[in-house]
Amino acid sequence: MDEQEVLGMPQSDFAERAILGSILLEPNSIYAIAAILRPDDFYKDAHKKIFETLIRLNEQGGDIDTFLLANALREQGLLEPVGGVGYLTELYESVPSAANVKSYVDIVKDKSTKRSLIALTERLTREARGEDSEAASLLEEAESEIYYLTQNTQPSSLDHIAPYVSEAFDNLGKNEQGVPTFLELDRILGGLHRTDMIIVAARPGMGKTTFCINLAERAATQHGCSVAFFSLEMSNVQLASRMLVSRARVNAEHLKKAETITDRDMVKLTQAMEDISKAKIFLDDTPGITVAEIRGKVRRLKKEKGLDLIVIDYIGLMQASTLMRQENRQQQISEVSRQLKGLAKELDVPIIVISQLNRASVKGDNTMNTKEPDLSHLRESGALEQDADVVLFIHRPSYYNPELEDKELAKIKVAKHRNGAIGEVEMTFISECTLFMGRDKKHVDENVEVSPEELAGYVEPPQE
Repeated sequence: MDEQEVLGMPQSDFAERAILGSILLEPNSIYAIAAILRPDDFYKDAHKKIFETLIRLNEQGGDIDTFLLANALREQGLLEPVGGVGYLTELYESVPSAANVKSYVDIVKDKSTKRSLIALTERLTREARGEDSEAASLLEEAESEIYYLTQNTQPSSLDHIAPYVSEAFDNLGKNEQGVPTFLELDRILGGLHRTDMIIVAARPGMGKTTFCINLAERAATQHGCSVAFFSLEMSNVQLASRMLVSRARVNAEHLKKAETITDRDMVKLTQAMEDISKAKIFLDDTPGITVAEIRGKVRRLKKEKGLDLIVIDYIGLMQASTLMRQENRQQQISEVSRQLKGLAKELDVPIIVISQLNRASVKGDNTMNTKEPDLSHLRESGALEQDADVVLFIHRPSYYNPELEDKELAKIKVAKHRNGAIGEVEMTFISECTLFMGRDKKHVDENVEVSPEELAGYVEPPQE
């Protein structure tokens, strides 16, 4: 251990300088380096800025040399703060060749990981000393954060294609069905497939949460799927109440007062409670949850109960990892999106992520609001569109135009489908019992015919 590590944080100024010098000496080396290191892996702030600028120059497709680097830094007002042209020249002359750059990268990554571990242990120590902390929660947090560091320390290697093309060949013609959603939607999607991240987005009041609650309840009660539902907006009781109302097909307004609950309502609610209680639906209403915390919980759930689907409501209320909390919100959401997609691949399950649409999509006159949303309206980050395998938009025309005759029409637009067709399906939204269903007015069961009035909870039992 060197003197710097004894007195302060783990770092290697020599290795950081050697990496930057190697890039200036051999610009093509930046591809292998950037695959492993991030700017934050550098301890010295000047080195972070230089590395960021080198990456930007490379992404712009230009050449890299000392002069161009100095010019790019000057344009950002960073040339003198990082040490000036003289320091850049020193970096260039600090290494005779780029042959040993992999060793320098390993050293810098090792020091960066140690610093992250120190920060994590110091934070956990502070939290453990607090009166309100719980050991189980701290252990879960520690496990999740360490896993995150492990994933960023060990980049995946390249594998030969042979075993994968063999598996793809064996799957030809099998038409694998994913987690079922709704009959109309499944005609396009074929269900929600393993490793997919599905974004469900809409303007406020369109029924994003209701749609996902219905989908989750349907998958669990009718198809035996094990579903984990993370609700950052509503409590577990509120979520269960929504599920109970939609499953029972009763008017939610009836439940607000005891005297308005009919005998027929009670029969339906009792049956719905029994059905839902038997289903493998697991709820978590932890506010501001991180991907690392979700990962720890669903890993345990998958091991103990099995896991077929994860639903998160909604991404805008999630927290980024501790290492990213100094970044702006868009960068944080981008990291959360990337991690959720990685989690879907790791656990081999689909993940539904609810997202808000941006402000531009809800501003303007009534004509603007009646327009159906598109991918540019995703609010939190452009990374959502990039990372998602499927993007679904929900639009209810009558919400903005009450004069429309069809008050129940809901359009579900498949705006992105990485492995299949895009399109649009029409569904029915029964607001009184918070229920999305097929246009044929069938119950979620699709085997039980019911009238629109009964769906809304208005039909009274026959009088004796």
